[in-house]
Amino acid sequence: MTAQRLRAVAVWMVNRAAWLAPGAERRRWRAQWHAGLWHRCDTLERSGLVNARTARGVMGRAGGAVWHAGWLRYRSGGLEMLVHEIRHALRSLKGHPGFSAIAILTLALGIGANSVIFSWVDATLLNPIPGVQDRGSLAAMYFTTPTRNDLSLSYPNYIDIRDASIPGVADVGVFGTGALSLRTTDGAERVWGEVVSGNMFQMLGVTAAQGRLIMPSDDVVPDGHPVVVLSHTFWQRRFGGRADVVGSELTLNGRAFTVIGVTAPGFQGTQPMLSLDVFAPIAMQRAMIAGDRLQARGSGWLQGLVRLAPGASVAEAQAGADVVATRLTADYPATNEGRGLRLFELWRQPSGGTGMILPIMAVLGGFVAILLALVCANMASLLLARASGRQRELAIRRSLGASCGQVVRLLLVESVVLALGAGIIAGWIARFSGDLLFAFIPPLPIPIAIDAGLNSSVLLFAALVSLVTGIGLGLFPALHASRVDLVSPLKEGGSGGGTGVWRRGRMRQGLIVAQVALALVLLVSAGLFIRALDAARAVDPGFSARAGLVGAIDVMPAGYDEAGGKQLFTRLVEEVRALPGVEAAAMVQRLPLTMTDSSDRSVDIEGYTPAEGEEMSVYYASAGPGYFETLRMPLVEGRDFTARDTADAPFVVVINETMARRYWPGRSSLGGRVKIGDRWADVTGVSRDAKYGSMSEDPRAHMYLSVDQAYRSSMRLVVRTTGDPDAVAGALRQTLQRIDPNVPLFEL
Repeated sequence: MTAQRLRAVAVWMVNRAAWLAPGAERRRWRAQWHAGLWHRCDTLERSGLVNARTARGVMGRAGGAVWHAGWLRYRSGGLEMLVHEIRHALRSLKGHPGFSAIAILTLALGIGANSVIFSWVDATLLNPIPGVQDRGSLAAMYFTTPTRNDLSLSYPNYIDIRDASIPGVADVGVFGTGALSLRTTDGAERVWGEVVSGNMFQMLGVTAAQGRLIMPSDDVVPDGHPVVVLSHTFWQRRFGGRADVVGSELTLNGRAFTVIGVTAPGFQGTQPMLSLDVFAPIAMQRAMIAGDRLQARGSGWLQGLVRLAPGASVAEAQAGADVVATRLTADYPATNEGRGLRLFELWRQPSGGTGMILPIMAVLGGFVAILLALVCANMASLLLARASGRQRELAIRRSLGASCGQVVRLLLVESVVLALGAGIIAGWIARFSGDLLFAFIPPLPIPIAIDAGLNSSVLLFAALVSLVTGIGLGLFPALHASRVDLVSPLKEGGSGGGTGVWRRGRMRQGLIVAQVALALVLLVSAGLFIRALDAARAVDPGFSARAGLVGAIDVMPAGYDEAGGKQLFTRLVEEVRALPGVEAAAMVQRLPLTMTDSSDRSVDIEGYTPAEGEEMSVYYASAGPGYFETLRMPLVEGRDFTARDTADAPFVVVINETMARRYWPGRSSLGGRVKIGDRWADVTGVSRDAKYGSMSEDPRAHMYLSVDQAYRSSMRLVVRTTGDPDAVAGALRQTLQRIDPNVPLFEL
C-alpha cells in the first residue's frame, strides 16, 4: 500500500467516525485527527517504512478515532440520551413481539451464516498455524518453475538458503511431515510427527509447557541426537498430562527417543490444519522418515517457513530470495536449473490445504454475503412498513420539538437493537458450527484439526456485522420516515399514515426488485452447483476402485531390514489375494486423491534436451506388482511390475501418458531411459493419466517405481473386493497377524 493510499483510507475512517463527536466540537476534532494521521503517514513515507505492518499500525490509530469520538459524546451528555433511546427501543420491540421475533430470527439467519463462514476462514486461512507468535511476519517458502509454484526444498538447498542471510529475512526453518509407529505395551500405535530444523521453535516463538523444546544444538550430527518433543494435545491424550513424561523414552519406528519437552497448549504443528503428535530434529530424518535425504540436493521433501525481519515486507524479502535462487542455479545447475524461490503469505501458500480451502471459502463467503443482503432488503421493507404506521407518533415528536436528526437516531437505534439481538443468536450459532466444517472434508488418513467455532475474533466479527447491518437496513427507512407531514397525521387522528412514506412507493419497489434479483442469483447459482456436482460424478479420475480396503503398514518398528521388508510385502499380498471375496491386491507408497504427502524427483531423459528454464521434476510413487490391475488403472503400453523386477534386475519405471507425450513426442516411450538420482531406469510401461492431487487438476507427469527397487518401509496395502469390504476386513487383519503379530495394520 502506498503512503497516499494509506492516508486516504485513514482519513476516510476518521470522517466516518466524526458523526459520533458532538456537533460543536466536530470540526476541531476532525482537523486534529487529520493532522496527526497525515504527519504519521508523511514520516513513514520519508523513512521508506510503508509496509503491511506499519499500515496496520496506522489503521489501528485511525480506528481509535471511533473510541475518542464516543468518549467526547459521553462527556457532552449524549450518552444519557442514547441510553434513553435504547430503553425506548426495547419497550417498543417488546410491545410488538411477533414483529420482533420475525425480525430477529430473519436477521440471525443472515448474520449467523456470515459468522459461521468467518469462523471457518479464521481457523483455516487467518490462523493456519495456531500457537505461534506474530504470525503476520511469517511466510512460506517454495521452489518454483515456470509451470509450478509448489516445489519442496531439499536439505542441502535449505542449508545454503539459511546461510545466505537474505535481506528482510530474520530466519528460515524447514520441516517434513510423516506417519510414525509408536511401540506400546499393547503393540504399535500410529502417530503423526514432524522433523523440524533446530531453529524452528525459536523462530515461531513456541514455548514449552514441560521441559524444553528442540534447539539448534540438537540438530547438528546426523542420526546423533535422538530426542523428541510432544505436542500438548498428544501429551494429554496419551500420557494423561503426567509431568514425569520428560526424560522418559519413546520407541518410534523401532528407535528409542528421549522426551525432552512438551509444547504449550494451542500449538499443533507447522503444517496447516494438521494436529501432529511428536517433533524430532531434522538430523534424525533416517529414523523418522525412510531413506537418507540429508545429502540429496535433488530430492525435494521439506517445506520452508520464513520469519520476516522487523519492518520488512514480503516483497522486500522476495527480492533477496530471487538473488539467492540465482546463486543456487549457478552453483548447482544439475538440480536447480530453471528454479526460483518464492515467498507466500501463509493464507495463500499453494500447499498445506490452504490453497484448496481459499477458493471454497471465497465462494461460500460470496453466497452468505448475498444472503445477508437479501435478508437486509427484506428487513428494510418490514421496517419501512412499520415506520409508515407510526406517522402519528413521529409527527407528535416533531411537533414537540424533536429535530429530524433525533427522529432518525431513534429509528436507527431500534434497528441496531434488532440487529444486535440477532447477533447474539448468530454468535450462538457460530459456537456450534465448528463440527459442520468437517462435513465438507472426506475421510482421510491424516489427522485433520481445525479449531473453528466461537472465539474473540468471531465474536468481534459478529458484533461488527450486526452493527453495520443495523445501521444499513435502518438508515433509509429512518430518513424517509423522518420526513413526515406534521398536519395530516394529527388531523386524521390515527396511527396509520399512508399519506407519507408508504404511498411514495419508490423505496418499497426498489427493495422488492433487490430481493427478487438477489434471490434469482442464489437460485441460479444453486442450480449451477447441482449441475456441476452431477458433472463431477462423471469425471474420470483415471482409476476405479469403488469397493475395497486400504491399510497402512510400517515394518521398520518391527526390526525389518530392506530384504525382510520386501519378503513380508510379497508374502502378505500373495496370501491376501487368496482370501475369499478378494479380487486383487497390491502394495503402493501413496494413493491418488488422498491429500497425503507427495514427492518429486529431478530427472534426466535420454535423448531429450530441456529448454532453458524448463522444469525437469516429476512426481513419483513406489508400487508393487498388480497395482495397476487393483486400481483398474489400465496400461496403454508395455507391462506392469512383476516379481522379476528385483533389486538385482535392471532398474525399471512405469510412466503416465502425460510424461510419455512430453518427453517422447510422436513416438513410443517404451525402451526409453530416465535418470533418477544416479541410476538409469528403462521405461517398461505407460499407464493412463490419473487425478493425483485433486479432481480439477491439469494432467501432470507422474512415474511409478518398483517397490523392490525403490524400497519404502511404510507402504499401503490396497485390496479390491468383490462384495462388502467389511466382510474381508477381519480376515485381512488375521492374515497379517499370522505372518507377523508385531506388524500392525493402521488406518484400515
